[in-house]
Amino acid sequence: MAAVDDPRTVTDVAVRWVARLSLDAVSQQDVAELKEWLNRDPSHRRAFDRARRMYAGLAAVEPAVRAPPRRSRFIVPALLAAAACMLLAVMPWLFQHDFSAPVGEVRQARLPDGSTLWLDSGAAVDFRNDARARVLEVSAGRVHVAIANDAGRPFQVRAMNAVIRDIGTAFTVDTHDARLQVSVSDGRVEVDFNDTVTPLASGESAQFVAGTTASVHGFDSHAEGAWRAGRIVLDHTSLEDTLRIVERYRRGFVILLDDDIGAMPMSGSLSVQDLNGGLDALAAGSGLQLRRLPFLLIVTPRG
Repeated sequence: MAAVDDPRTVTDVAVRWVARLSLDAVSQQDVAELKEWLNRDPSHRRAFDRARRMYAGLAAVEPAVRAPPRRSRFIVPALLAAAACMLLAVMPWLFQHDFSAPVGEVRQARLPDGSTLWLDSGAAVDFRNDARARVLEVSAGRVHVAIANDAGRPFQVRAMNAVIRDIGTAFTVDTHDARLQVSVSDGRVEVDFNDTVTPLASGESAQFVAGTTASVHGFDSHAEGAWRAGRIVLDHTSLEDTLRIVERYRRGFVILLDDDIGAMPMSGSLSVQDLNGGLDALAAGSGLQLRRLPFLLIVTPRG
């Protein structure tokens, strides 16, 4: 049986098709690719139909080339409705958690045991602190924790069916994109995932995905830690990966409508507090055009 697609990925693709059909002329090849994607899995058609129904001006796609769409006063409100409703369907709401950070903000907090916690945009955790143990449950997003020493009460982080045991340390746990990434900046941890224990020392990182073996590698601690200071550091990062990072700090979707430029390298430092200004500067220096709508940022080549 084929693996079930990540609902967020399916939604991203569906919203991207809605944006392309509403903003660009569509070629015969585009229509063929859309039909192939729709027929690949029933969840694809359901996601596309939800987006299409929200977009009041979009007619059913037929196996023929659509003429360039006529702009109308209904296009923007309908596309906004589609993006907003698709967002509501997949966004993990951060209610009823002990600590959380709203989208677009990075927060720092002190845990009851004296440990220091940083929460990246959209992160949410719960903390259990009793006489025998300290347990941090990561429900969403990326967090970094500098753990207060208490030999009598071990500290554990639980995330995505993994248990990360602290051995006097500071480390980052990232659950973004349905993959678990653990990066140790100081000390050591043990990651128990899928009945396999992986030790990580300072300067080491590993990604954990069901059905695969974790690969331990070194990482750039300066770049990894930049988010805690509210910055995004890009060092020859592909445009596709850059937009995925940016999407973490915005409500809604970021869509690149030209796959041919996805590998374009991007370098620079963006402030989370002035993300729009940083993106404008990045686009100006890279020949890109940004089209901003609430819940939607569309990126295309300029021209």
